[in-house]
Amino acid sequence: MKVGFIGAGNMASAMIGGIINSKLLIPSNIIASAKTDKTLANIKEKYKIVLVGTDDNVDKLLPKNILSIHRTANQTELAEIYTAADIFANPTREEVLGLVNLEALACGTPVVTFKTGGSPECIDETCGAVVEKNDIDGMYGEIKRICETQPYSRDDCLKRAESFDKNEKYREYIRLYEAVNNE
Repeated sequence: MKVGFIGAGNMASAMIGGIINSKLLIPSNIIASAKTDKTLANIKEKYKIVLVGTDDNVDKLLPKNILSIHRTANQTELAEIYTAADIFANPTREEVLGLVNLEALACGTPVVTFKTGGSPECIDETCGAVVEKNDIDGMYGEIKRICETQPYSRDDCLKRAESFDKNEKYREYIRLYEAVNNE
């Protein structure tokens, strides 16, 4: 199984005091426990982790068993990466909307993300799972469940992404503004 983490380079450079532990980027304010250590070992053993958006500095911190793909501005290449993943894991701690979640869904890839900011708004029961912020064990549990049971179809992921069509969202905003203006 392949689990993709997109934007990992940005997370690594933006998190002051963050550490790379086994295969997950874990903020330093999460206290590592025996349970968390065991979870990380299980992830390392069962899944191929691909970090996308890294750079040479991040590469130096990563264990050898993690595939690191440097930042790319090539949309076709990025879509191929999303499509190749069995699941997209987004352990974001702050997200306005969760555009990377929508990008993954638009490539037919289900998503697991933390319940923070706007990230959960992109996910529903047809295309992925949301776990509590910083719950590494919960994220691992959902990654495992999704990889083993494959409950989300490519078509359902695509359909969910289409519900965020910019033209339709624009029309929704116009209708909202008109309704508020007419009150």
